[in-house]
Amino acid sequence: MVTVIENGQVISWARDQFEFLDPGFVAYEGNEIIAVGSEFEGEADHRIDATGRLVI
Repeated sequence: MVTVIENGQVISWARDQFEFLDPGFVAYEGNEIIAVGSEFEGEADHRIDATGRLVI
């Protein structure tokens, strides 16, 4: 089951540095993060709106 936390302010770690995405998303399946970025274009079983929230 794919869950996407979207529309929040996302702080992620990529290429040996922190990245700040606003708005951003984190997609995960089970215990594994499968995608992080600005806009999720895949299918999701569950979506969580994180507008006004910080996602770390």
